[in-house]
Amino acid sequence: MNKKLVFFDVDGTLLNDHKTINKSTIDAIEKLKDKGFIFCIATGRGLSEGILEIAKIAGLNGYLILANGNFVWDINNETLSLIGRPIDSTVINAFYKAAVTSKRELNLFFNDGSIKAYYFGENVNDEVHDPNFYISGPSTYVYNNNDEVKADLDKSIVHISLKAEHEVIKKYYPILKAFEADKLAQISNVSNVYVEAESFGISKWTGVQFIQKKLNVANEDTYAIGDSLNDLILLTNVTNSVCMGNGSDEVKKIAKTVIGSNNTDAIGTYLNSLVENEK
Repeated sequence: MNKKLVFFDVDGTLLNDHKTINKSTIDAIEKLKDKGFIFCIATGRGLSEGILEIAKIAGLNGYLILANGNFVWDINNETLSLIGRPIDSTVINAFYKAAVTSKRELNLFFNDGSIKAYYFGENVNDEVHDPNFYISGPSTYVYNNNDEVKADLDKSIVHISLKAEHEVIKKYYPILKAFEADKLAQISNVSNVYVEAESFGISKWTGVQFIQKKLNVANEDTYAIGDSLNDLILLTNVTNSVCMGNGSDEVKKIAKTVIGSNNTDAIGTYLNSLVENEK
């Protein structure tokens, strides 16, 4: 029995808009595990942002690619591997300045897998009224502690993001994107409320390659399902690429297969088609 790998993005893919996993997806995963399929997550979230609970509910049996490929968590052995490299300090300082100036959120992912969220306004719940801001991310913040944030900015940071309302992100994205021209960092606008950065060459695809090599699974036996721009490199490179119907048009163009939205049984139906192929 050949091992096969399946990777799910989380928000907008594995999770529906109610932030639950469709039962049809869970049932199909269970069927395929007995046929040599190994199920994994590939997300921009960190380990402390609800990912372990999501993996448990879905019945996943493989690995978690975290922070857009900077880390890989082994579900069975409960071990964390660092894949990413420290981000250039020029980029880190630019993200910090943008967060302070806009009085919004700065997220720091350190090389030990820990995360810190700073908010530079007075009270996030009073000042941010965009519901998309609250869909994912931290629930506790450090508010305006300059000594603490400056000490953290000197640490080894492998992933950083500015989180704010869509209009704020639109303003700062082109400013931060300019760092790509000097190869200082990869800059992504993965949703309406985030601009993110990591070292050049790090992506969800980097994490997939790490797991493929570890398990000796060929690319033609690898499947990836996603919806947003931080899935673009992964879906461009993996053999069996799938985009959700609610995904971005750019991702749909490069995916081999486009299925229904995350609010339907589209993933379960797709996985069940793989069950049929295994008979």
